[in-house]
Amino acid sequence: MNFTRRGFNRLSGVILASVVAGGLSLPAQAQPADIQRGGALKIAFRSDNTGLVSLDPFQVYWIEHRSVLRAVVDQLTDQDPETGEIIPWLATRWELNDDATQYTFYLRDDVTFSNGEKFNAEAVKLSFDSNIALLKELPTAFGKSYIDGYKSSEVIDEYTVRVNFSVPNAAFLQATSTTNLGILAPASYKSSTIRDRNLGKIIGSGPFTLEEYSPEERIVLKRRAGYAWPSKVGENKGEAYLDEIIVSYIPESSNRVGSVIAGEVDIAWPRDPFTNEDYNYIIGKGLSIIQRSIPGITESIYPNVNYDRPFSSAEVRQAFQKAIDRKSYAATIYGKHFPVAEGVIEPSTLYYKSQSEGLAHDPEGAARILENAGWLPGNDGYRYRDGKKLTVVYPITEEKPGDVLIQDQVKQAGFELILLPVTAGDANARYVSGNYDLQRGVLTRGDPAVIQSHSDVRYSGSAVTKKSFYRGIAA
Repeated sequence: MNFTRRGFNRLSGVILASVVAGGLSLPAQAQPADIQRGGALKIAFRSDNTGLVSLDPFQVYWIEHRSVLRAVVDQLTDQDPETGEIIPWLATRWELNDDATQYTFYLRDDVTFSNGEKFNAEAVKLSFDSNIALLKELPTAFGKSYIDGYKSSEVIDEYTVRVNFSVPNAAFLQATSTTNLGILAPASYKSSTIRDRNLGKIIGSGPFTLEEYSPEERIVLKRRAGYAWPSKVGENKGEAYLDEIIVSYIPESSNRVGSVIAGEVDIAWPRDPFTNEDYNYIIGKGLSIIQRSIPGITESIYPNVNYDRPFSSAEVRQAFQKAIDRKSYAATIYGKHFPVAEGVIEPSTLYYKSQSEGLAHDPEGAARILENAGWLPGNDGYRYRDGKKLTVVYPITEEKPGDVLIQDQVKQAGFELILLPVTAGDANARYVSGNYDLQRGVLTRGDPAVIQSHSDVRYSGSAVTKKSFYRGIAA
């Protein structure tokens, strides 16, 4: 059940026009003719994700922290943001067999980690093997789906490594371009525990080093001297332009925007889209909003299709879909400039095809489906079957105008949508136990395999999801 195009939702930033993000990638039109070197770039994120996981690359879910890791940890490959093509980075080239069960990577021989250790085939093998070992303690680690079927890594010679799978993994090459499969220095595994890595004790080969991580407070990155191996799409071929990057956490959106206006931070990174009022206010202050669509799953809410829940019925799910007016949602909450979802994945994801026809607002169709399923209107405007009201529960940690609008839209079709305020801990407990009907979710990845992480029970991690998946996947 998709509402707006998540790329504009998640990767939006308020950036002062004078800021030069050396070491970070800004759109071409934001790059000045004369590069300014030195200084610190100050970024404000909404919040930390200490309740889930923090900075271990293989586990990180938060796109903000994945962006931080991009400056610290390099990958075997990169993905061209314009074409989606997988291109060389730490690996100069690669070969794979016909059934995608064996990948051979030929590595650069001039790369070092920031602690002086050499990047080579042994380091790659240790990194992948350590990720597999981590799954024994944390079987639902986020990177699990990326190495589906991993069997072993073989060191062919110092700069050649072969990765073997027990089953075909066609998405693995793209996975090697993500921060989740970034290569850490051997010392990151030999001298650090999982908890240490979560708390920022990681060593990469990137243009910055992670000098400080204080959960819920700040992250400090320092420029690494001698960096000289960016991917082909990197505009800067040498050391980062900035001396350091300082990240702070400011939970309130208005306070983050206010910090930019006051000059206290250079970039305010919102987790939710700007409302139309905020958008116009920011533009009116002469600031720049740089936004683009990023690949992955569209901003969506997911139904619990367990046997005893309302959405276990395909008819109820279909009617709920038709009751939502996505165009009105986007225009009302975010303004007419904001794009509307046309499918499960973003247009910038490889092999995307629009599904807009199946997401059309059709209140008459919703009513017809519910009538045929035996849900009849009552005097209070809601629908009933066998004396039971058509009620769905949506646990929320904060009430947003968009949720209230959806509540009103689906009421027109006869749904009672309860927006249930809960704490973050209670929300997670409800999701694990199955005591909910709707939950929100997004995920970024430049490959349609991103759907697997949300829908395949081997990677979703919830027993409830496991039970729900097989019953609900076809509808």
